[in-house]
Amino acid sequence: MAIKDGVKKCVDENFCDDFSLVIDKANAIRKQAKFPLVKDIADFLGVNLIFSDKLIYLKGIYYANMNIRLMVINENVPLSLKNTIIAHELGHDQLHRMFSYGKTFTDCFDDNAFSDTVMKEIEANVFAAT
Repeated sequence: MAIKDGVKKCVDENFCDDFSLVIDKANAIRKQAKFPLVKDIADFLGVNLIFSDKLIYLKGIYYANMNIRLMVINENVPLSLKNTIIAHELGHDQLHRMFSYGKTFTDCFDDNAFSDTVMKEIEANVFAAT
């Protein structure tokens, strides 16, 4: 990571290995939104939230296309897990929206533990945990 003009910058803009930018972004949003419930933060950020029983093998998905930002959460998972999944999908919205236009983040991992997809999932997990 490099510091330029007092601002932390990742050497690789797609991935920051110390996650400080991810944590800073999550903390800034939480502070700005001032809502205790993660579903209210999603609403504040303009992300449409839908609960569905149609997601059989998935806990949640995130989709963005033009002005539509949507997350679908499996309604059959426990409430405590729903909050974590919403926070994870918000991580995709806030960190990876530009990579997701016309695509869906479904938390599907490929075989390469260091692939771009896996790194985005790790970043979304760090965002959710912050």
